[in-house]
Amino acid sequence: MKLHRLITLLFCCVIWSAQFYGQVEVKSVECYAPIIDQISDLESNKDPKCHATASRLEDFMYGTPLSADARMVRMDLQKDLVRRLWAKASEATPPTQSSIGEEAVMQAADGIIQFSTLGERWFIHNKTGGKLEIDRTDFRQYASIAYGLRAILAIQQELLFDPASDLKTLEKEAVERMKFVVDITTLATLKLADFYTRQANEYSVSASRFSAAWSEVVKGYTPVANSTLKAKNLDNYRSDFVMLRESIEQKLQSYQAYNQIGQAIFLRNIQVYFAKLKWPTDPQEAEQVENLFREALIFFAMDVLHFSERLARQNEEAIITYQTMKRAVDAFLPYTVNEFEDVIYFHLL
Repeated sequence: MKLHRLITLLFCCVIWSAQFYGQVEVKSVECYAPIIDQISDLESNKDPKCHATASRLEDFMYGTPLSADARMVRMDLQKDLVRRLWAKASEATPPTQSSIGEEAVMQAADGIIQFSTLGERWFIHNKTGGKLEIDRTDFRQYASIAYGLRAILAIQQELLFDPASDLKTLEKEAVERMKFVVDITTLATLKLADFYTRQANEYSVSASRFSAAWSEVVKGYTPVANSTLKAKNLDNYRSDFVMLRESIEQKLQSYQAYNQIGQAIFLRNIQVYFAKLKWPTDPQEAEQVENLFREALIFFAMDVLHFSERLARQNEEAIITYQTMKRAVDAFLPYTVNEFEDVIYFHLL
């Protein structure tokens, strides 16, 4: 396996949130395919952003970065919105239909968020009757990253694992409409939270300010409690990471479709931008270094993944969430980022 393919694969393992470690029936796995296909369609035509790049765009969409807690709240609120849309759309779908269409999602959205258009501008109507303008260029840039699609995929994972769920599956057009609603709701919240944070002369958007802004945009919003699926008896659960493997393969295909980068260029970039010492000129020695680096990455990724699973089991959680994965990564690589975006590892030493 080429080194740049391996690194992409490994870091998909490390940063991917909300993964199963329980067993899922094979017949159920097919229903998440439309969502992964849409992520692939989006990322094959645009650079499949890494976690850091995606976070940076979100941080500076309107100028004020999100705190770590605010980002986690954003994820929880997006998932809560998807659950509400999905449930309402499933109820609105006739019993004779086995899947949810775009029209049902549009009906569900009408009771949750209200917006209008005027030329090239969108307006979000808040609870007090005011209007919040969303520029189409801002929306196009924000929608270029699969924030909404990954929130939908996270809920799909939970539904596969929840035997009590009877929600219908989403058609491709329904997924597209749901992504639009999630993206424009989040963008409006980011703009409003940025305004409130600036008024308070604060450096970053806090979790409470993000939640407050969200409550002004979304009808019937109530604070989200910890909704992570629980499982009392985890002894019989063993993961084959079916969905994770599908997601990794999608990410690799998107990466290859967008980035035509050769092994030689990739190794050169490592030497120029990351390594302090020169790459070996002797082919045999260079191969040894590459093999050692590959093995180190494999063991690191697997150790983080297994540790995050152990943390999830301790909390009797049926899935590995983003929050749990972050705890695992921070335990292995504790770091801070200062105002100049310098990353400082082991900052407590």
